[in-house]
Amino acid sequence: MLLYKEAFRIVVIAFGLVLLSIYLFRSIRKKTPIQLEQCIIVFLTGPGIITGLALLTSAIYPPFLTILDDYQIYVGVAGITVIYVSIAGIGKYLKA
Repeated sequence: MLLYKEAFRIVVIAFGLVLLSIYLFRSIRKKTPIQLEQCIIVFLTGPGIITGLALLTSAIYPPFLTILDDYQIYVGVAGITVIYVSIAGIGKYLKA
């Protein structure tokens, strides 16, 4: 199981680096200044996307959730997101 966790960690970091590379390439190509805060946000988006996909996968295949033991913060964020979207949806559709 440790091998799977390490592979998952590598994929998470690699995806963040890919997104960061795309941001840097586009900034250089458009000749816009590179902003450090944008670099950080783009890099940290990678783990969120990969972990979100892993959470969706664990709904179909529950043993996959054991790989996410080190990423419990994303389970909490997912819960908050569902609550927020639900409240926003209720507010939007009850106004109509």
